[in-house]
Amino acid sequence: MKNLLLVVFLAGLFATGCKQKDTQAPMIFLNGDNPMTIKLNSWWRDPGATVDDNHDGTSLLNAITVTHNIEINGPANSEGATKTTGTYYVVYTVEDKAGNQSSVTRTVIVVNSAVQYATKYETTINSDPAEEIVKDTFIVSQDMTFDTRTNFKAWFPKLGGRINKNPTSMVYTIRTFGYFIADSVVIPRQTYYIKELATNLIDTVPFLYQVKGKAGYCHISDTIDPFFSIRYVIEKYRINQYGTWDTLGSKWERFRSGDVIENWVRF
Repeated sequence: MKNLLLVVFLAGLFATGCKQKDTQAPMIFLNGDNPMTIKLNSWWRDPGATVDDNHDGTSLLNAITVTHNIEINGPANSEGATKTTGTYYVVYTVEDKAGNQSSVTRTVIVVNSAVQYATKYETTINSDPAEEIVKDTFIVSQDMTFDTRTNFKAWFPKLGGRINKNPTSMVYTIRTFGYFIADSVVIPRQTYYIKELATNLIDTVPFLYQVKGKAGYCHISDTIDPFFSIRYVIEKYRINQYGTWDTLGSKWERFRSGDVIENWVRF
């Protein structure tokens, strides 16, 4: 009988001593898409994740730590409106009671909603030559780009073509921007200071230009194979003692104005 009890005791001791240590890390399952694409200036809210462990089960859910490098209007690793386009990463990390740790990364791509139009274009510019504001111009291969901080804001790199009386130079061009609203492009009034060659070809003289889109005339004719029709007015001002003061301390008078039509066709 004593021998039997000894065998039972040793067997239990052996079984306890041979119990396997937990070496399996928890498994993290992401909610939502990975990679995930969201609109610029939209609200970033983490879709979250779930966790499962061979010993601790789903009890580790509240133990998940989340860190991200998304640029938002708000504290780090929190929710907020996205500030800048780009590719970012959200890292989920959890550790079980045995010290096994695992992590999963979600890729988040913040895009300008109008990025589908970011390509090369051929541009034709037509204007009233009598005004001598903009020369008729054909420009091959212009890149339309989009603002990295404001959704639906697009940059037209050479809007205005060859301004003034110099038909052989692209130096005096106006880089302006527009906003996409549905199938329309809104070009708000913008002011530019440009120095031009004076008559003696040595000195430069300042001119002020204002560009304003014509409401209802700027639109996207084809959104599949992009075709833009852009209409705007360029007003040219020169310094005059009887003009209107500006913020730089000069007085200006308007002495030329011209309507411009630009057609942008995918290159």
